[in-house]
Amino acid sequence: AIVDGKANLPVVGVRPVDAQAYVAWRSELEGRSFRLPSEAEWALAAGAALGYRMPNDAPGYRTNGEFTPPLKPAGEHIEDESPFGVRGLLANARELVTSALDDGAFLAKGAGVGDEPDEGAIYRLRQVGADEQHRTTGFRIVQELP
Repeated sequence: AIVDGKANLPVVGVRPVDAQAYVAWRSELEGRSFRLPSEAEWALAAGAALGYRMPNDAPGYRTNGEFTPPLKPAGEHIEDESPFGVRGLLANARELVTSALDDGAFLAKGAGVGDEPDEGAIYRLRQVGADEQHRTTGFRIVQELP
């Protein structure tokens, strides 16, 4: 998608502590509660409860582990769409989530540009240290409803 003449690219290279700081800032700014999704919420949005397995070889997004393909604008790659219409959970940027065990751990779900095809399996997760930074990892936020 193009917004104000610029590609609406996902933000990557974000540490979990920075994502948490953004969530706190945004919550205060808007007076609404935001947070990172849990691993279970991410998997549900991807269609895991329906037995859906997102394609893990979306064309044009990975090249043998090299970070050569460019990031795509958010929402542009329709071959990466869950049964619920959520786009970009795979093959563009990994996403930070919180542990389903509620143990304070941060995880990364999905696959980023340059990941090997099997890295994007919907059930795969990677533990991420609070200060770790990966060039293909970003985040989404969840707005909690009152």
